[in-house]
Amino acid sequence: MNKLAIKTVLLVAGLATCGYAAAGGRGTSAVPAPTIVKTAMNEHGNALIISGHNFGARQPTVMLADQVLEVRHHSEHEVVAGLPQGLAAANYGVTLITNDSAPARSNLFSTTVSDGAGK
Repeated sequence: MNKLAIKTVLLVAGLATCGYAAAGGRGTSAVPAPTIVKTAMNEHGNALIISGHNFGARQPTVMLADQVLEVRHHSEHEVVAGLPQGLAAANYGVTLITNDSAPARSNLFSTTVSDGAGK
């Protein structure tokens, strides 16, 4: 193989690698979206416990319907968020948004808040 052919092959391989990196390595290195598996109120009725996967290392944002909740504790698989006082008993949508390098929204999960929540 002559030098021009070798340089061309190396150049094409280098450009392909750069294009793959610039595209964010789609399909292999993307951070998976968080998934909520279960929610429950704590025994005092003042916090929502969210269990699932891929919650990230940094503190996430938790939404109850359209209201942002205060995150009290978080880990890769569990988040505890405070419930506001006077919250009406109802069925609410819960969403968790990771705040890692690539923010991602969880699935919409439904939870039921009973009377006396947010005390």
